[in-house]
Amino acid sequence: MAILKKSERIGKKLLPALPLRDLIIFPNMVVPLLVGRVRSINTVEEALASEEELLVVFQKDPQIEDPEIKDIYSVGVRTKVIQSVREQSGLMKILVEVLDRAIIKDFFKDKKIFAAKIENAVEKEASVSGK
Repeated sequence: MAILKKSERIGKKLLPALPLRDLIIFPNMVVPLLVGRVRSINTVEEALASEEELLVVFQKDPQIEDPEIKDIYSVGVRTKVIQSVREQSGLMKILVEVLDRAIIKDFFKDKKIFAAKIENAVEKEASVSGK
């Protein structure tokens, strides 16, 4: 089901993006997440199908069902999906390992998934400090 082409992801650092409500996670955490929105489930499945990372972004207002770039914070986290289970109810449980922070440059959504163009926060910090 890989919707995003691998060349699009690598060249532009475009990753499937999962918006979270009422939860903030940090690097070096291993966290279970419950995914329920159809587009969010499709986004996780996209990351799993392409064996790529999943970007987790954080919503400013948890009441918004279909977030736009103005509805999310500018920093998210890159994660690796360690485990996923689909429940009979339609929900998906995933276990993610948080790798590092990422700066969100742009946020996209199509009929099936969310995606974001990112810049690694580590690279940004290094360029600011001159290292």
